Amino acid sequence: MKTFLLTLALTVSTSLWAQSEQAVITIQVNQPRQTISKHIYGHFAEHLGRCIYDGFWVDPNMNVPKDGRIRMDIVNALRDISVPNPRWPSGCYADEYQ
Repeated sequence: MKTFLLTLALTVSTSLWAQSEQAVITIQVNQPRQTISKHIYGHFAEHLGRCIYDGFWVDPNMNVPKDGRIRMDIVNALRDISVPNPRWPSGCYADEYQ
């Protein structure tokens, strides 16, 4: 019973405290627009399947246009669709990459 009353008291006090705060949003329509850099939102290369190995990064003996081991046809295709900056490793894989 004591646990129930304590839980009830905490719930009521928390809900009363939360109601006392107020959020305010101000929209300034007369201010100039800001431009977000295209480099903030790059594209990440997912490390699934053959996207990286045998995708961007290939065996030196593979007969495709490449610079070192990077496939240039992939680089050119990304340029054609205006990808500002591909990132790898990225996403969840970057958390575990060693």
